[in-house]
Amino acid sequence: MILMADKSQKIIEGKCSFRIYSGDIKKSDSVFYNPLMRLNRDISVIVLNEFSAQKNKLLETKDKVHPFFAADVFCASGVRGIRYRKESGCDVVYLNDLNPTALDLAKENAILNDVDSLEFSLLDANEFLSGYKDSIDFVDIDPFGSPNIFLDSAARALSRYSMIAVTATDTAPLSGTYPKACFRKYGARPLHHDIMHEVGLRILMGQVAFAVSRYDKAFMPVLSFSDQHYFRIFAIATKGKTKTDNSLKNIGYVAYCTHCGFRTFLSSDKSLITCPKCSKTIQTGGPLWIGSMSDSPFLKSVLDNFDSELSEDKNVVKMYKFLNLVMEESKINYLFYDLHDFCKKNSLSIPKMDIIIEKLKSLGFSVSKTHFTPTGIRTDADVTELILSIQDKK
Repeated sequence: MILMADKSQKIIEGKCSFRIYSGDIKKSDSVFYNPLMRLNRDISVIVLNEFSAQKNKLLETKDKVHPFFAADVFCASGVRGIRYRKESGCDVVYLNDLNPTALDLAKENAILNDVDSLEFSLLDANEFLSGYKDSIDFVDIDPFGSPNIFLDSAARALSRYSMIAVTATDTAPLSGTYPKACFRKYGARPLHHDIMHEVGLRILMGQVAFAVSRYDKAFMPVLSFSDQHYFRIFAIATKGKTKTDNSLKNIGYVAYCTHCGFRTFLSSDKSLITCPKCSKTIQTGGPLWIGSMSDSPFLKSVLDNFDSELSEDKNVVKMYKFLNLVMEESKINYLFYDLHDFCKKNSLSIPKMDIIIEKLKSLGFSVSKTHFTPTGIRTDADVTELILSIQDKK
């Protein structure tokens, strides 16, 4: 039986087919499928596939056998969780949703794809996670809005060596449009400037790091990015007090000068009051994650093990290029510059992107484009060095 067949349609995503509800997406919908999150799901599948393979190899070296358990806590029509089971190395996938209509559709989609080893539950997300202390290898938190109220339960459910994936769609508070809402939800101060999305993503990362640390689990991000209306984080969690303490050394603040565009990381929000370049008062954001946002060796392994059978799919090609860019910029842990904004602040002519990148490289600086904006670069050159490079017409 297909639920409400007159209001549904069949789509193909990855290696699976699904029956989904058609029409515009509203929060009040009984079940919805968001095509704009296709990149999110495609990336999630290959990241999970890589992590499960790495964990299985680790267990093999210790002569241990352990089934790999994954949980899609807000499964909706089941697209994400079913793809996890069919396209990645999961032995069992839990599909949970509080909406009975959604769960019924997810079950039908499981039958449509002839997928077994799925366990369905009709529970509040926190209630579901509370039943699996220290036992799930991959927990996916992808709610409508802020994930913050689910992080503690997710952290508790993670196994000793596991991965947590978190999506936040409340980017406006995190990016400084509603700073009071950001402080209420995340206990952090955002910045509403050219780096606002990076600051927002780092605030979210800090919250996940704090959540897993409460259970003596260290936070190591392997992929973090911003796309359209959401932020997404994938991080490995490893049990151990010393590892956790070392991980939390990456919690700090961002200093930003609205006058000249100076920016840097701080260990304390009181350690810098005035801009060292122009002596104007600076703004600080945080607390947030100041360590690397992604792990380039992990991403290289993801891309090296890419499924060549899907290389003709335009969605897969888009994902491959996107991950390549994120991998390259992850090697440079400095806050990015939006060249248009930076040049406006310093009364400079806007240079061509490729020219300034090559010029900085010729001077020995690390530099990359950034996925946050097409007009942005990430570099270890400071404000003065960047200004001189832009002014140099040679």
